[in-house]
Amino acid sequence: MQLMLRTGLVTKTVGRNKMANLSLQDLIIRLHEQDQSLQMFTQKRGGGAGELSFFHELSDLDMLSEETVEEHIGRAVLAFLSAKYESDLFGLDRYRQAGKSFAASMDDESALLLASGDAENEFEGAMLRIYRFDESWTLEDIEGMTALLERAARSGSKKAKKFLREDWPERSLMFRKRLERSG
Repeated sequence: MQLMLRTGLVTKTVGRNKMANLSLQDLIIRLHEQDQSLQMFTQKRGGGAGELSFFHELSDLDMLSEETVEEHIGRAVLAFLSAKYESDLFGLDRYRQAGKSFAASMDDESALLLASGDAENEFEGAMLRIYRFDESWTLEDIEGMTALLERAARSGSKKAKKFLREDWPERSLMFRKRLERSG
């Protein structure tokens, strides 16, 4: 993979010295040192060349469990592939079920964080829900996310305040436009 720094376009190397455009089936993995996280992105559906959509993030804190970094990354990549391809290569059929289980566990974790009464946990729970945005959402879901983020900000979450100020207006607008196109 190469990121064309001057243009911001993402291309992938195919064969020798040949380039192909990024597709919806591609996964970009980025080490974000400032946030101490590993971020995974996909091509944004309906987006222009090189526009990325957030898929998954692992922070160093996530690795405190017994699961190794390699296993966690491998599972996330295989779950992504199983969702994008019908093939059973590399045991992808097993990961289709694991992907469903992972989604359910993300929903459960989000619910626990949102019910914790801690402002920062509430923000993290809201973010887990935002990361799961898809075409099944409604405008009411977006309004509900705004309310969750505002609640976390009122409760004292600095991250929620910053996110509401710097990111959410543009992201919620993008979500609304995406729903309009798919609906």
